[in-house]
Amino acid sequence: MSKLSMGGRFVKQEELEAMEQKRLVALLEITEKHSAQVSELTAQLEVARKEAARATELLQNEKRDTASRQRSLEEELKGLRALNPERMKKQGKRLQEQNRALTADLNVHKSKNKQLNEQLKKAKAELEQLKAESEQDDTQQVA
Repeated sequence: MSKLSMGGRFVKQEELEAMEQKRLVALLEITEKHSAQVSELTAQLEVARKEAARATELLQNEKRDTASRQRSLEEELKGLRALNPERMKKQGKRLQEQNRALTADLNVHKSKNKQLNEQLKKAKAELEQLKAESEQDDTQQVA
């Protein structure tokens, strides 16, 4: 009972079944190897995810520690700067300059105030004089 012709020779049904069986066995082996590889890769992926999560947590802790260290170092630097004698001398000189400038401004304002007070006194005197003249004029007109 020949069914197919392969390369010019007829293949029996038993031979076809044997070839099909070999092909199915080979496919089954390939499928099993593939499933094993998929399982292995899935496990590796899960391990990598866990390691990434741990690394992220460690990185966040390191970031917090670094920020804390930075704050403490900045505070220490501020303290050292405050204790620096050269800085204190410069700060003293700067304050003296500010004091001189403020004193000069104060003197300018005092002299302006004095001038304005004098002008005010003159204006008041002139106003009093004008009032007195106005009253004299009123009394002369009434009389």
